[in-house]
Amino acid sequence: MSPHRRYARAKLAGLLLHAGLRRRTPELVITDVHPGLVASDFGRYLGRTGAVLKILARPVLSSPGAAAEHLLRPALRPGFDAAHYHRGRRRKLSPLVTDGRLQQEVWDDAHARLRDYLA
Repeated sequence: MSPHRRYARAKLAGLLLHAGLRRRTPELVITDVHPGLVASDFGRYLGRTGAVLKILARPVLSSPGAAAEHLLRPALRPGFDAAHYHRGRRRKLSPLVTDGRLQQEVWDDAHARLRDYLA
């Protein structure tokens, strides 16, 4: 599996765990925030492909400071709620993330892997 695919699956697993935690603890406000594409060295694992993509994507990349604002904006908004935000704007979640069966499978897998640490 490519590094990018592993990264994407890890992000999906995190969103599924957040959704499962939201379902189990409705009294908590759990918000997912994606700052968008950031002008950083994060994609260095993509090698030459990453370097080319970085040049092509330059017009849509956020500076690290702007990305930080995207992360904070939802928390500073009146009526802050449990939702998913992308670049500071509320967005609808993918059907994969709202799939209750998939949420449960990821939750159970994480719990089994962490059982010794959760005791």
